Amino acid sequence: RAGQTSGVYLFNPTGNDDRLLVASGGGTAVSGALGQIFTKVTASQQRTVAVEDVVPLLPGDARGLSGFYLVIGWVVGGYLFASMLGIAKGSRPATFPRAIWRLGATVPYALASGFGGALVAEPILHAMNGHFWSVAGIGTLVTLSAATVTIALQTLFGVIGIGLTVVIFVILGNPSAGGAYQPTVLPPFWRALSGLLPNGAGTDAIRRIVYFDGHGITHAVVVLVCWIVGGLLVTMIGAAVMHRGSRETS
Repeated sequence: RAGQTSGVYLFNPTGNDDRLLVASGGGTAVSGALGQIFTKVTASQQRTVAVEDVVPLLPGDARGLSGFYLVIGWVVGGYLFASMLGIAKGSRPATFPRAIWRLGATVPYALASGFGGALVAEPILHAMNGHFWSVAGIGTLVTLSAATVTIALQTLFGVIGIGLTVVIFVILGNPSAGGAYQPTVLPPFWRALSGLLPNGAGTDAIRRIVYFDGHGITHAVVVLVCWIVGGLLVTMIGAAVMHRGSRETS
């Protein structure tokens, strides 16, 4: 119930009927795999096992994918908003103040996106009952991470930076996020990326908030904050250097 293990096998020493405790709230791919594995193992030993789901999915959270799709929406919205800011006034900010303005503009959007996603997920779809503020907070962080990194890459590389953003958040981020298949059952490459990218961190944070009372959420929050801080620093340093260079040239 704290998300620290995938399952618990309870062996009955006085009979041949055992129990397997799983948590489908942590991912149906893992809980389903455990059920299949231990059913075969116990059958080969002339025993039986009853699977008990101690952390079941909420009625509105079909296959536990609501958090994953929320994160995709937040990420896509974040980098599209930042990209539009760049396209509207030039992909690279011409001045340091303009770079700061772009970063500042992402804050109200991220808040609106985070709270909007939580509103759809909880009061409307009833997929995450009782966790509105926590979900909204994670949504704000996920959106900010995508937006600030996009601005940072635009500052350094111009329009090419938007393409790099797509590589990070779509090509690498979505397959490794642990949506339909949780990180523990992904191939090693995608499993390693899952806990390092905002997509995977956001998905894991939502699952831990909704199903495990927030246990073990610290890593995911730290990852999101690191991406935001990194995006801010790269943007400000890059804009300051280019602005100074343009002034010296002129």
